[in-house]
Amino acid sequence: MEFEIAIRRKLPIVVVISNDLGWGMIRHSQELRMGHAIKEGTHIGRVDYHKLVEALGGKGMYVERPEDIHPAIEEAFASGMTTCINVMTDPAVISPGSVALASLGAYKAE
Repeated sequence: MEFEIAIRRKLPIVVVISNDLGWGMIRHSQELRMGHAIKEGTHIGRVDYHKLVEALGGKGMYVERPEDIHPAIEEAFASGMTTCINVMTDPAVISPGSVALASLGAYKAE
């Protein structure tokens, strides 16, 4: 609900969400460490975060194409509103952060 207080206080905050349909960093580190992910704990499915922010009175934007990210960010900052840019990203791409998390050894293969 950090969005709600930012909107109420009229803070011009822009948040970009890398939406990979789940807890991607956890999912990928599990896949790297255990060979599989625990779907019940890592798969969320599509969530329209931008619509939640709109419902609270902020600006919500939805982006699917990489070339639309920069214009969306420019529009968001120009609006002067609390804004959520919900960017759909490929759930299969593994970030360096996920590799680092997997190397910590926190997971045990089952």
